Amino acid sequence: MLLVDDHDFFRVGMRTLLQETDDIEVVGEAVDGPTGIEMYARRRPDVVLMDLDMPRVSGIEAIEMIVGRWPDARVVVLTVTVDAASVVEAFRAGACCYLVKDAAIRDIIRGIQAAASGQMLTSPSAASALVVAAENEAGRAEHEAAIRQALTSRELDILRLIAQGRGNAEIGDAISLSSSTVKKHVADVLRKLGAENRVEAAVHAVRGGLA
Repeated sequence: MLLVDDHDFFRVGMRTLLQETDDIEVVGEAVDGPTGIEMYARRRPDVVLMDLDMPRVSGIEAIEMIVGRWPDARVVVLTVTVDAASVVEAFRAGACCYLVKDAAIRDIIRGIQAAASGQMLTSPSAASALVVAAENEAGRAEHEAAIRQALTSRELDILRLIAQGRGNAEIGDAISLSSSTVKKHVADVLRKLGAENRVEAAVHAVRGGLA
């Protein structure tokens, strides 16, 4: 197993604890992402235990590079960060397990063993974050569907341009309409979305994944 973490105290302590486990052998340590990638290339360990918040190259980027080059790599995230965005990004990058640093050592060992045997495992807090992310994704889909139902295709184009911060003249140039016509369309967009101003309309666009 390879340890990748820029905090010396934590990394040394984790190595000491893991080396007391019969079926886990620590074959190397790295203090940042680039060193971890280089060491993985040389050692090809069964499992990588990866922190996310590191200098030079983040853990997410390091996971993407390792799994992108070696698709069979098994990377376990071990970090203090447990927000929904980080959990989703880690799994999308190719991590197979997501654990938090305040977990009991037995749970960390279980995660490493699960990864080595081809399984996936997350801490309860990371699992909760995934649920939140899924709910947010569902909410975006519903909001997008509602916006698409309320607006015409032309009005959708104008909403996207509003979300980009374009003024009426710029919108007109982009879609070949006069400023007066754009002004009317913008008013219709605001009315249909129940938005008081362009900023609120832009928020609707972002929530619906249209910007």
